[in-house]
Amino acid sequence: MTSSHPVSAIIIKAVTIMKPKNIKAFNEWQVKFTMKAPDYFLSWQLPIEAFTFWNLLMRKKEIFEEKFEIINSNNFTSKSLIEFKAALNDYEYGNKISPSDLGLRLFIHHYLIYNPLLTIQQKIELGI
Repeated sequence: MTSSHPVSAIIIKAVTIMKPKNIKAFNEWQVKFTMKAPDYFLSWQLPIEAFTFWNLLMRKKEIFEEKFEIINSNNFTSKSLIEFKAALNDYEYGNKISPSDLGLRLFIHHYLIYNPLLTIQQKIELGI
């Protein structure tokens, strides 16, 4: 972890102190969710646009996981920390103002939570 600017050091320290367990827990959950959810897509009868959004999410997932590996290695710069935070926010939340830019949480909210074809057992299995 390197820092050439005092503000960067404060940001790095704050994020390191506040979030490592939450970030690791989110990463473990998202890996499990994104591996299992596609198995149920047909039974949930998702609309066509859900598949478009899912493909966008999988691109965001790749970026997030790439940045996560850098941060998880503890060999990162303040710039890579900022890039990681942006990738995390984009993947997890998307852009709430733009309906065409969903994050993982918005995808779940729009297509799964109120879907009557999603069983309680599937919700438990997927961690939602």
